[in-house]
Amino acid sequence: MKLLIITAPLGNGHNAVAGAISDCFTALYPDASCEILDMYEYISPHLKKATASGYFLSMKTLSHFHDMASTVYTRQDEKDFNEYTPSRLADAFLASRLRRAIDEYAPDCIVCTMVYAAQAVDLLKGHGAIACPCYGIITDFTVQNYWEDVEYFEYIVAPSEYLQPQ
Repeated sequence: MKLLIITAPLGNGHNAVAGAISDCFTALYPDASCEILDMYEYISPHLKKATASGYFLSMKTLSHFHDMASTVYTRQDEKDFNEYTPSRLADAFLASRLRRAIDEYAPDCIVCTMVYAAQAVDLLKGHGAIACPCYGIITDFTVQNYWEDVEYFEYIVAPSEYLQPQ
């Protein structure tokens, strides 16, 4: 069996959960193969650095824009679905780059510990490019709205039963 865990360097939780899953999986299945893929590092080290820097900057200095961003997201969500929104175009870009890694590794199962990775993998799964089971692991203290776009995963796991209503 081959497990592929896809993560990203946006906060420490995504990578910590990926490492814990890998450790448990290899302990339970010593003959199996497990690989952790940092999707931004795989696509481009420059993209990884820019994304991580932008993420930490936004968490540190732009948190007061959260309400404004939520309002924009809600208004966008109320409109008819448009596959050409910036978010969906970013998903398509990430998916096109990740497909090669997924095809080369040929996993029997994919686990995503970050919502942007899950969205990209979900897009591939929705188009039939991935047939194996896919699982999402929510590593945040709340459920981000972007998880609503992950339609084709077998399971999405929340860190607490209190998040189930979300």
